[in-house]
Amino acid sequence: MSTSQKYTPRSKKNNKNAVKNQQMDIMPSVSRSSGLEKGGDALKNAKTQEEYWSFVQSKIFDYWKQYPEGSPDSKVREEARHSVLILIRKLREGIMAAKREDQFASDVYETSLRISILFSSSVNIASTLSYLLPTYYTSRSLTHSRDSTILITLLLQLDSSYPSQREYYEHCQEFLASGCIARDSPTIPWLASLARAIRSCNYYRVEALTRPKVYTQLLESLPQRSSKGAVDLDSSSVHSIISSLHDRLRDRSWPILRVAYREMTFLPKITDTSEWLRRSLIFDSSEISVDTWFRQQSEKGNVKAKEEIEGKWMIIKPTPN
Repeated sequence: MSTSQKYTPRSKKNNKNAVKNQQMDIMPSVSRSSGLEKGGDALKNAKTQEEYWSFVQSKIFDYWKQYPEGSPDSKVREEARHSVLILIRKLREGIMAAKREDQFASDVYETSLRISILFSSSVNIASTLSYLLPTYYTSRSLTHSRDSTILITLLLQLDSSYPSQREYYEHCQEFLASGCIARDSPTIPWLASLARAIRSCNYYRVEALTRPKVYTQLLESLPQRSSKGAVDLDSSSVHSIISSLHDRLRDRSWPILRVAYREMTFLPKITDTSEWLRRSLIFDSSEISVDTWFRQQSEKGNVKAKEEIEGKWMIIKPTPN
């Protein structure tokens, strides 16, 4: 090695990275420091925002590495989610305070929406959507994942505002009128069919429209969607919203079934009742079986097994209010 060349030991590089990460971790938020705390306005600076976003993305990557999809919930996992959400919120505040409205800002907010959905943070979902809607997409040029974000947003409104569909229709019409989503986009007929099935309590139709292979193909057909990383944020976000929607609709479907039927018999290889119930209660194939569902309902006192006949359940009527 030439004497003129400088060699930096790996330990020194690691120490520098550790110090930088620590600085990023304790970076004050713009809203709480009000510019008075040392470095309180740092996240208003464009270069600092971009460095901070790289730091946040590494934290998101570490989270998915430690807690892959399907990992059981725990207090430690919840704390890890909370930490990631705080970091993203700080960056959103800096972007908003700086009034930054470029591709970088869009990427941050669009990713923030997906992470907030996957981490079940209604507060962060609301604050993210308040930036994106109603005029952000209708008054700006194309972003990297605008089409998939619009789909996620409209689907989210069908779920969160259920049974009302007013917000969904208002934003759908605004997106169409502005031209930021084409009328021949596959998103429009799919959402329209789903909204119609929900309104008419056609749970069989809802189940068919919300199968994973259906919305996966739909997302793959969109020209603008987020890039895949450790987790496919588009598919995972849609799956999360649909699971929530299924829970809401099941809470309505099950009481109807309890009133309509006195008893049910289902043996998978003998009757079609299991499949009919699975679709009527909108169970995804990856969720619990109908038999497990009935055993859970038995523990709640909603059904009672007829011991003398295998697979036969007596329905216990709900108590009038």
